[in-house]
Amino acid sequence: MKSQWRASQLEDNDKYDENLSFQDMNLSHPLLKAITAMGFKDPTPIQKACIPVGVLGKDICACAATGTGKTAAFALPVLERLIYKPRQAPVTHVLVLVPTRELGIQVHSVTKQLAQFCSVTTCLAVGGLDVKSQEAALRAAPDILIATPGRLIDHLHNCPSFHLSSIEVLILDDVLHLLDLPHCYLNARVVAVSLFSPELHVREGPALCLCCLLPHPSARAVSRI
Repeated sequence: MKSQWRASQLEDNDKYDENLSFQDMNLSHPLLKAITAMGFKDPTPIQKACIPVGVLGKDICACAATGTGKTAAFALPVLERLIYKPRQAPVTHVLVLVPTRELGIQVHSVTKQLAQFCSVTTCLAVGGLDVKSQEAALRAAPDILIATPGRLIDHLHNCPSFHLSSIEVLILDDVLHLLDLPHCYLNARVVAVSLFSPELHVREGPALCLCCLLPHPSARAVSRI
Protein backbone atom coordinates (compact mmCIF):
# COMPACT_ATOMS: atom_id res chain seq x y z
CA MET A 1 0.00 0.00 0.00
CA LYS A 2 3.01 2.22 0.31
CA SER A 3 2.69 3.73 -3.18
CA GLN A 4 -1.06 3.59 -3.73
CA TRP A 5 -1.90 7.19 -2.93
CA ARG A 6 -0.69 8.82 -6.13
CA ALA A 7 -2.28 12.04 -7.36
CA SER A 8 -3.55 10.27 -10.47
CA GLN A 9 -5.66 7.99 -8.30
CA LEU A 10 -7.38 10.93 -6.61
CA GLU A 11 -8.81 12.49 -9.74
CA ASP A 12 -12.53 13.23 -9.84
CA ASN A 13 -14.69 10.31 -10.92
CA ASP A 14 -18.31 11.39 -10.78
CA LYS A 15 -19.47 8.99 -13.52
CA TYR A 16 -21.73 6.30 -12.14
CA ASP A 17 -24.99 4.63 -13.09
CA GLU A 18 -27.74 6.79 -11.64
CA ASN A 19 -30.24 3.97 -12.13
CA LEU A 20 -28.38 1.52 -9.88
CA SER A 21 -30.42 -0.19 -7.19
CA PHE A 22 -29.07 -2.10 -4.19
CA GLN A 23 -30.09 -5.31 -5.99
CA ASP A 24 -27.80 -4.37 -8.90
CA MET A 25 -24.69 -4.09 -6.68
CA ASN A 26 -23.88 -7.80 -6.26
CA LEU A 27 -24.56 -7.66 -2.52
CA SER A 28 -25.28 -10.84 -0.59
CA HIS A 29 -28.75 -11.74 0.66
CA PRO A 30 -27.98 -10.99 4.37
CA LEU A 31 -26.94 -7.45 3.43
CA LEU A 32 -29.96 -6.88 1.18
CA LYS A 33 -32.15 -8.15 4.01
CA ALA A 34 -30.53 -5.67 6.43
CA ILE A 35 -30.93 -2.83 3.93
CA THR A 36 -34.65 -3.60 3.71
CA ALA A 37 -34.98 -3.89 7.50
CA MET A 38 -33.35 -0.47 7.90
CA GLY A 39 -35.84 1.09 5.52
CA PHE A 40 -33.37 1.93 2.76
CA LYS A 41 -35.05 2.03 -0.64
CA ASP A 42 -32.86 3.64 -3.29
CA PRO A 43 -29.10 4.12 -2.83
CA THR A 44 -27.86 7.69 -2.49
CA PRO A 45 -25.40 9.16 -5.02
CA ILE A 46 -22.37 8.45 -2.78
CA GLN A 47 -23.55 4.85 -2.40
CA LYS A 48 -24.09 4.42 -6.13
CA ALA A 49 -20.60 5.77 -6.80
CA CYS A 50 -18.72 3.87 -4.08
CA ILE A 51 -20.33 0.50 -3.42
CA PRO A 52 -19.68 -1.06 -6.85
CA VAL A 53 -16.05 0.15 -6.73
CA GLY A 54 -15.56 -1.06 -3.16
CA VAL A 55 -17.02 -4.49 -3.91
CA LEU A 56 -14.30 -4.87 -6.54
CA GLY A 57 -11.67 -4.23 -3.83
CA LYS A 58 -10.44 -0.94 -5.27
CA ASP A 59 -9.18 2.08 -3.30
CA ILE A 60 -11.64 4.92 -2.85
CA CYS A 61 -11.32 8.59 -1.99
CA ALA A 62 -14.74 10.19 -1.92
CA CYS A 63 -16.55 13.30 -0.70
CA ALA A 64 -20.02 13.41 0.81
CA ALA A 65 -21.95 15.74 3.05
CA THR A 66 -23.17 14.55 6.43
CA GLY A 67 -26.42 12.63 6.16
CA THR A 68 -25.91 11.32 2.63
CA GLY A 69 -25.28 7.69 3.57
CA LYS A 70 -21.50 7.56 3.39
CA THR A 71 -21.24 5.06 6.26
CA ALA A 72 -23.24 2.49 4.30
CA ALA A 73 -21.20 3.43 1.22
CA PHE A 74 -18.04 2.02 2.80
CA ALA A 75 -19.57 -0.47 5.25
CA LEU A 76 -21.47 -2.51 2.67
CA PRO A 77 -18.40 -3.35 0.50
CA VAL A 78 -16.44 -4.21 3.65
CA LEU A 79 -19.19 -6.48 4.94
CA GLU A 80 -19.52 -8.14 1.54
CA ARG A 81 -15.78 -8.81 1.62
CA LEU A 82 -15.96 -10.34 5.11
CA ILE A 83 -19.07 -12.49 4.71
CA TYR A 84 -17.29 -14.97 2.46
CA LYS A 85 -13.87 -14.73 4.01
CA PRO A 86 -12.67 -18.15 5.28
CA ARG A 87 -13.08 -18.35 9.06
CA GLN A 88 -10.03 -19.61 10.89
CA ALA A 89 -8.56 -18.00 13.99
CA PRO A 90 -10.43 -14.77 14.81
CA VAL A 91 -8.54 -11.68 13.65
CA THR A 92 -9.43 -8.06 13.01
CA HIS A 93 -9.49 -7.37 9.26
CA VAL A 94 -10.85 -3.82 9.06
CA LEU A 95 -9.89 -0.63 10.89
CA VAL A 96 -12.13 2.45 10.67
CA LEU A 97 -10.49 5.60 12.05
CA VAL A 98 -12.81 8.45 13.06
CA PRO A 99 -11.90 11.83 14.56
CA THR A 100 -14.56 11.97 17.30
CA ARG A 101 -16.42 9.71 19.71
CA GLU A 102 -19.77 10.89 18.34
CA LEU A 103 -18.91 9.90 14.78
CA GLY A 104 -17.53 6.58 16.02
CA ILE A 105 -20.78 5.77 17.83
CA GLN A 106 -22.77 6.64 14.71
CA VAL A 107 -20.57 4.57 12.38
CA HIS A 108 -20.63 1.61 14.79
CA SER A 109 -24.43 1.75 15.06
CA VAL A 110 -24.98 1.77 11.29
CA THR A 111 -22.39 -0.96 10.69
CA LYS A 112 -23.94 -3.21 13.34
CA GLN A 113 -27.37 -2.77 11.78
CA LEU A 114 -26.04 -3.62 8.33
CA ALA A 115 -24.36 -6.74 9.78
CA GLN A 116 -27.40 -7.89 11.78
CA PHE A 117 -28.11 -10.91 9.54
CA CYS A 118 -24.52 -12.14 9.15
CA SER A 119 -21.79 -13.30 11.51
CA VAL A 120 -19.43 -10.33 11.04
CA THR A 121 -18.49 -8.81 14.41
CA THR A 122 -17.74 -5.17 15.28
CA CYS A 123 -16.10 -3.27 18.12
CA LEU A 124 -16.12 0.39 19.13
CA ALA A 125 -13.02 1.86 20.81
CA VAL A 126 -13.44 5.55 21.62
CA GLY A 127 -12.97 7.81 24.60
CA GLY A 128 -15.65 8.22 27.23
CA LEU A 129 -16.61 4.53 27.24
CA ASP A 130 -15.50 1.79 29.61
CA VAL A 131 -11.90 0.81 28.84
CA LYS A 132 -12.09 -2.69 30.35
CA SER A 133 -15.07 -3.70 28.23
CA GLN A 134 -13.28 -2.37 25.15
CA GLU A 135 -10.18 -4.42 26.01
CA ALA A 136 -12.31 -7.55 26.39
CA ALA A 137 -13.93 -6.93 23.02
CA LEU A 138 -10.53 -6.39 21.38
CA ARG A 139 -9.19 -9.65 22.83
CA ALA A 140 -12.03 -11.41 21.00
CA ALA A 141 -10.60 -10.00 17.72
CA PRO A 142 -13.70 -8.46 16.12
CA ASP A 143 -13.79 -8.42 12.32
CA ILE A 144 -14.26 -4.64 12.20
CA LEU A 145 -12.78 -2.14 14.65
CA ILE A 146 -14.06 1.44 14.73
CA ALA A 147 -11.80 3.72 16.77
CA THR A 148 -10.51 7.20 17.42
CA PRO A 149 -6.72 7.40 16.98
CA GLY A 150 -6.01 8.34 20.59
CA ARG A 151 -7.99 5.50 22.16
CA LEU A 152 -6.58 3.06 19.60
CA ILE A 153 -3.02 4.00 20.60
CA ASP A 154 -3.95 3.53 24.27
CA HIS A 155 -5.10 -0.02 23.53
CA LEU A 156 -1.99 -0.76 21.46
CA HIS A 157 0.13 0.24 24.47
CA ASN A 158 -1.94 -1.33 27.23
CA CYS A 159 -3.52 -4.45 25.73
CA PRO A 160 -0.67 -6.90 24.98
CA SER A 161 -2.75 -9.29 22.87
CA PHE A 162 -4.09 -6.52 20.62
CA HIS A 163 -2.21 -5.63 17.42
CA LEU A 164 -2.80 -4.33 13.91
CA SER A 165 -0.86 -6.93 11.95
CA SER A 166 -3.97 -8.54 10.44
CA ILE A 167 -5.56 -5.32 9.14
CA GLU A 168 -6.38 -5.55 5.43
CA VAL A 169 -8.68 -2.56 4.97
CA LEU A 170 -8.14 0.92 6.41
CA ILE A 171 -10.99 3.42 6.32
CA LEU A 172 -10.42 7.06 7.24
CA ASP A 173 -13.83 8.60 7.87
CA ASP A 174 -13.98 12.41 7.79
CA VAL A 175 -10.28 12.48 6.96
CA LEU A 176 -10.16 16.27 6.69
CA HIS A 177 -11.20 16.52 10.34
CA LEU A 178 -8.51 13.97 11.21
CA LEU A 179 -5.94 16.16 9.49
CA ASP A 180 -7.21 19.45 10.90
CA LEU A 181 -7.09 18.48 14.57
CA PRO A 182 -3.38 18.59 15.58
CA HIS A 183 -3.59 15.88 18.25
CA CYS A 184 -5.79 13.72 16.04
CA TYR A 185 -3.44 14.14 13.06
CA LEU A 186 -0.40 13.14 15.11
CA ASN A 187 -2.20 10.12 16.55
CA ALA A 188 -3.38 9.09 13.09
CA ARG A 189 0.21 9.25 11.86
CA VAL A 190 1.28 6.93 14.69
CA VAL A 191 -1.44 4.47 13.70
CA ALA A 192 -0.39 4.67 10.04
CA VAL A 193 3.23 3.96 10.96
CA SER A 194 2.09 0.99 13.06
CA LEU A 195 0.07 -0.35 10.15
CA PHE A 196 2.53 0.06 7.33
CA SER A 197 6.00 -0.18 8.86
CA PRO A 198 8.10 -2.82 7.04
CA GLU A 199 8.87 -4.56 10.33
CA LEU A 200 5.26 -5.67 10.64
CA HIS A 201 5.18 -7.31 7.22
CA VAL A 202 1.56 -6.28 6.85
CA ARG A 203 0.05 -7.68 3.69
CA GLU A 204 -0.93 -5.07 1.13
CA GLY A 205 -4.64 -4.54 0.62
CA PRO A 206 -7.17 -1.95 -0.46
CA ALA A 207 -7.59 1.24 1.56
CA LEU A 208 -11.04 2.75 1.49
CA CYS A 209 -10.93 6.44 2.26
CA LEU A 210 -14.37 7.98 2.72
CA CYS A 211 -14.21 11.69 3.48
CA CYS A 212 -16.92 14.01 4.71
CA LEU A 213 -17.04 17.40 2.99
CA LEU A 214 -13.57 17.03 1.47
CA PRO A 215 -12.95 19.70 -1.23
CA HIS A 216 -11.03 18.53 -4.28
CA PRO A 217 -7.80 20.54 -3.67
CA SER A 218 -7.47 18.91 -0.25
CA ALA A 219 -7.75 15.37 -1.61
CA ARG A 220 -3.96 15.13 -1.90
CA ALA A 221 -3.76 15.80 1.83
CA VAL A 222 -4.75 12.16 2.35
CA SER A 223 -1.16 11.23 1.47
CA ARG A 224 0.03 13.06 4.60
CA ILE A 225 -1.21 10.21 6.80
